[in-house]
Amino acid sequence: MGYVFYDTETSGLNTQHDEILQFAAIVTDAHFDEQERFEIKLRLSPHVIPSPKALFLNDTPLAECFSPLRASQFDGMAKIHAFITERSPATFAGWNSIGFDEEIIRHSFYRQLLGAFPTSLFGNARMDIMSIARATDALRPRSIVIPSGDDGKKSFKLQNVCAANGYQPRVAHEAMSDVEACIYLARLIHQREPEIWSAFAQTSRKKSAMEIVKSKSPCVVVTGWKDYTRSFVGVEIGCDPNLSMYSYMLDLSAQLPNFNITDQEACAKWFDQTPAPVIKIRCNASPMIVPIDDLEEYDEVVDDLTLRASEILSNGSLARDLTNAFFRHIDKKYSNTHVEEKLYDGFPAGDTEHRMSCFREADWSDRLSIAQKFPDARYRKFAMRVLAEHTPELLEASDRISYQKFITARQHSEDSDDCPWMSLSRVKNQFLDIPEPSRDEWITQYHEAYKNL
Repeated sequence: MGYVFYDTETSGLNTQHDEILQFAAIVTDAHFDEQERFEIKLRLSPHVIPSPKALFLNDTPLAECFSPLRASQFDGMAKIHAFITERSPATFAGWNSIGFDEEIIRHSFYRQLLGAFPTSLFGNARMDIMSIARATDALRPRSIVIPSGDDGKKSFKLQNVCAANGYQPRVAHEAMSDVEACIYLARLIHQREPEIWSAFAQTSRKKSAMEIVKSKSPCVVVTGWKDYTRSFVGVEIGCDPNLSMYSYMLDLSAQLPNFNITDQEACAKWFDQTPAPVIKIRCNASPMIVPIDDLEEYDEVVDDLTLRASEILSNGSLARDLTNAFFRHIDKKYSNTHVEEKLYDGFPAGDTEHRMSCFREADWSDRLSIAQKFPDARYRKFAMRVLAEHTPELLEASDRISYQKFITARQHSEDSDDCPWMSLSRVKNQFLDIPEPSRDEWITQYHEAYKNL
């Protein structure tokens, strides 16, 4: 099975509210030899204000984000969806793709009335090349170079890692150029550390990842965020009672609690240690886990660690109590206030999926009646927004006025946690992140665009 390497450039970093400006992909065979390219540029929806910092990094003029020469979100996301499904099955891979690109793609599909999870279906696998680079650096640090940034900390930024390993991307923060750079690093890791590549490729499918952790045998776990990387040998002590794909991994080097596990305050203090004695991994998100037997550097300690894991798990009440306590510790209820944040609130209700297909296949003149009958309120709201943007003349005056009020409210929202999208008040603050002399030019672009609006 081959690979589809992909990347996005976006209006900002909020995966639920920002939109895709550019999507690029290169299809390769199993040896990373290119077979096909796909690229598309999209314009933003009227209510979305792009981040000045994002546009500065992408070198995309503000006016171009709304150019009628670009595909609309409705049409462009349909083409991306078709590309993914037609190239399946494949291994979909990118740089920080699991943490960012895939999430913003899923939410964009969701908003545009498309199935949100094509990379997880149709026999597909998913890999994050940044995570594999992080794991390679943690376990075989001389194989690739991870450079230090200006602050002296390791930098996993794509352009920095490429430069440190002898490759200069054509253009930084340009989708197709970033895809080419990602393929270069994937090939490099595969050539220099085929054992590492093969080991972590196993978890590119949820089923394989779950088989590894459910074996109750010690695993090497690699996690990280930005410049921080941690690797440890752990074992699954339990899982989320509602979602078995969320496994709770105990660090076998951690000192076990010597207090009553029903003491929530003591438990919280123990769980919040650095490094954390227990972490949650998502088996459906290509986790960096590998059986300890598969890595030769652990040959001398595998027997001791296997014995310790067995002793811990043989105490059924300890594993069970730790699992329950950890679930209570991390079980936080989040209020998904806005419809854009409700993708994971449940699958489409009733026959909504069928009506989504009908909506997309119908003529514009017939779409209003279909939209009004969506049994799932989330998708009904998105369908009405699509109609208001593309064919407002089909709507009642009250619906058109409501849509204009929605755009105005989004653009003029206060800078607060209740309004996570980019608003004009947030734009002003972001200008400070753009260096001189470019700052004045970007201030002018935004002033002219939104003064006219």
